[in-house]
Amino acid sequence: AESDLIAFLAQRQWVIDLQEYRSKPDRYGDLQLPLWMNTVRELRIAMPLLQPQGLAGFMLLYDPPPPFELTYEDRDLLNTVGRHIAMQLAQHETDRKLAESRQFEAYNRLTAFMMHDLKNSVAQLRLVVENAARHKHNPEFVDDAISTIANATDRITRLIEQLRGKEL
Repeated sequence: AESDLIAFLAQRQWVIDLQEYRSKPDRYGDLQLPLWMNTVRELRIAMPLLQPQGLAGFMLLYDPPPPFELTYEDRDLLNTVGRHIAMQLAQHETDRKLAESRQFEAYNRLTAFMMHDLKNSVAQLRLVVENAARHKHNPEFVDDAISTIANATDRITRLIEQLRGKEL
């Protein structure tokens, strides 16, 4: 991110013709390209991918088949294409973040639903336990306690089955 190339592309927003750079480096000021870019002779163009907030990256293009002369119209087209690609990348990143946010929201809803169901079941079971010592000889209480335990068991079992259905 701190290289000359990145600073140059971000500040000047130029398409770099690597063939021109090799033959007339003075046109590019004191720009020092990375060594690997100078060693790959087939590379011809370094074009910035610009977004409104700045440089998103850059693309390298190989030398097209001859005859090819890079004109100002080509440079304008490459700049336009670079901006379009940068916007597509930004859109893709935004879509990814939105999908992630939606997944997180769904997870939060699922967790809230599970917690609500589990709290209700625990509250029912706690009441049975708290009243069991006082009412254990009352047949109506025992019948009600068994019904409450069965209800809580069914709810927890349904919750587990729903969670298993959500597993990937």
